[in-house]
Amino acid sequence: MNLTRVTPFAGFDGLHRLMDHFLRDTHFLAPAGSDEIHPVRRPISDVYETGDSLVFTMELPGFDKSEIEVNVNSDYLEVKGEHKAQEKEDRTYRQVQRWHGRFQRSFRLPPRGLNREKVSAELKNGVLSISIPKLKPKTPKQIAIRVN
Repeated sequence: MNLTRVTPFAGFDGLHRLMDHFLRDTHFLAPAGSDEIHPVRRPISDVYETGDSLVFTMELPGFDKSEIEVNVNSDYLEVKGEHKAQEKEDRTYRQVQRWHGRFQRSFRLPPRGLNREKVSAELKNGVLSISIPKLKPKTPKQIAIRVN
């Protein structure tokens, strides 16, 4: 008689990944009829490197710069903010699909090689761009040897 090992939950790996992906977009977690339309969200972002800086871009359509806060410390870049719903009193909204609410993103920074004192941020056409300049590598200093 041959024994075959059976793993009854092996088929659930794909389901686990699917649910994890689904729940990552937290707007699905708001209860129906809730006043809190969107709990904390994570806007879509890209991180890329140029010859002289590390750049983070984030899609924040409709946000004003006063609604966004950017913080840098030795380990992390943190971007957070809140976009208030801009409903007009002279209208009755039947459907609202534009996103509003709080967001937060954190990015771990490399331990060295970036100038954290010269970070710049720009909001243009609904895209926030944050640039952290790279430190220039120090060139070795040649030491003259004296003869006594």
